[in-house]
Amino acid sequence: MKLTKLQKRFLVITGIIVGILVIAVIAINIFLATVIRGKIDEALNKSTTDYQITIKRVGVNILTGNLNIRGLKIIPDSSLINDVKQGKTNLKFIQHSEIGLFRIAGVDLYKAIVLGEIYARKIEIRKANIRIDKGPKPSKTVEETETKNNDKINLDSIYIKGLNKINLHEIDLVNCKLEIFDLAKDEKLFSTGSLDLSLHSVDFVTYPDNPNVFRMEFSKFKAELSTQSLMLPGGWYNLDINKLYYNNAENFLRIDGLGLHPTYKDKYKMAKAFKYTKEIVDLDIDKIFIQSFNLIDATTKNMVFIDSIGISGLNVAILKDKRYPFNETLRPKLPHQLLKHLGFPLYIKMINLTGSNLVYQEKMKDIKELMTASLSDLNVNVQFVTSVKDSIRTGKRMKIKLKANFMKKVPLKIDFVFPLNTVKDTFYFAGSLGAANLKIFNQAAFPAIGMQFVKGHLESVHFKGSANDSVSSGQMTMLYKDLNAEVLKKDRIRKNKFLSWAADAVSRSGNPGKKGKTRVAIMGFNRVMYKGFGNFVWKTLQTGIVNTVSPFGKTVKDDKAVKQKRKEQNQKQKTEKKTLKQTGKTQKQKESSQKTKQKKKKKQKRK
Repeated sequence: MKLTKLQKRFLVITGIIVGILVIAVIAINIFLATVIRGKIDEALNKSTTDYQITIKRVGVNILTGNLNIRGLKIIPDSSLINDVKQGKTNLKFIQHSEIGLFRIAGVDLYKAIVLGEIYARKIEIRKANIRIDKGPKPSKTVEETETKNNDKINLDSIYIKGLNKINLHEIDLVNCKLEIFDLAKDEKLFSTGSLDLSLHSVDFVTYPDNPNVFRMEFSKFKAELSTQSLMLPGGWYNLDINKLYYNNAENFLRIDGLGLHPTYKDKYKMAKAFKYTKEIVDLDIDKIFIQSFNLIDATTKNMVFIDSIGISGLNVAILKDKRYPFNETLRPKLPHQLLKHLGFPLYIKMINLTGSNLVYQEKMKDIKELMTASLSDLNVNVQFVTSVKDSIRTGKRMKIKLKANFMKKVPLKIDFVFPLNTVKDTFYFAGSLGAANLKIFNQAAFPAIGMQFVKGHLESVHFKGSANDSVSSGQMTMLYKDLNAEVLKKDRIRKNKFLSWAADAVSRSGNPGKKGKTRVAIMGFNRVMYKGFGNFVWKTLQTGIVNTVSPFGKTVKDDKAVKQKRKEQNQKQKTEKKTLKQTGKTQKQKESSQKTKQKKKKKQKRK
């Protein structure tokens, strides 16, 4: 189809207009970019900070409303780094930043230029490498001086002259990295992998008395973090997060897929790297739900108040290599002692742990097998966790209820009660263990003490007791029968016949004993002060087991009433036995006399 002259003229004029508009847009973009670049350079030249700030390129697109700053670098002066490293300044942290792209997207340029109001769709930061250097505590000779207003970064408020309003919907960090270094020790404390973080509904509001000063408002704040791996301080562990979501308006935090893994593939090599014996933890958690948690208060006001924490699908493995020395200077606190000396307000109404598993293993010198104890189908409920003094004064007690299957098969229940408003720090515990074949416990007993159960059946264990910071006491009733054990030599292969015989000779084969008497054992243990809460509780229970099995073990003495009742029961049993015997004899005599009569009758009939 041929175009008419009028159509051709229209197309030419349209093309010219479009070309002019394109050129105009490009020219305006270049002009605005030049103006903005000039303003930034002017501000940087007037700055007297100890940082060198440079920008590679500034771009503006009036069609999309995007302001792009590329190649932004914030580098501290070498003299500042040296002063912080030697503690000659009151600054504790300095930062190095290299940002590939800093973009303010979707800006209404008319409102920004004419009305002084910034409406932006989002701020986007891409390919940012941020390093924070931590210095030692400033020396006492350093005088604390106030930093000039134009030399500091105020995280609480931003002063922007000429602006009347800032409205921002979203802040996105894409492919960014954060590292924290200790200058004094010259080592990395913390680092992230490729960090992708999205922050939503961050508002900037002005102060009533100064319309040019803006502060961040987080009432509607939301955050989303995708797959992330963080190296924790010390470099021993990595923290992996699959997905994190936080909503400040609803005070709700959810984490899907959290893992804490050693940085060493060989855990024994890691244990050797420690100066003292330490537990090496490897865990994964399926889901974490935290209700009524205000992240902003926790980070800015250093106070944590939580209604409930739900944890599901925890799988944790703990290895302790006991071939290395213990740190005997340690004084680990009990759970309620930790709370009372926490140093900041903490209140958690409830913690629920469900559907979890724990495996604890110990490696001992010259023993190939690992001592292994496990808790499967683990469920724990914790109530009233607090360090708030007013809450402690109410007299309420922290409670922990634990249910699990010990060694995968034996039902276990333990309840702990921790009074918080006390001086002696006494806590209470009670629990039970269900029926099982004693061979099940060989995986724990065999590597630890070189003894294994050949046969025997555990019917039940019930215990209760109390303890303070240094000593424990209580009672245990352990019912079992047909106990038989053997002791192996150091190679854990050959049987030590003498010790096996001795073990059987000095062990009670059952409870109740042959006379029907049930022994109630006494528990009591003086705490090894450099070891923790778990060791304290286990060693206490162990004394109850030993006192039950050993003929020389301490048991609860019966009072006169109990003894008299038992004596009456024994006498009654004896009387019943005699009666049965006499009844049996009488019955036999009757039967024999009847047989004699029947024989006589038969003889008479024959005659």
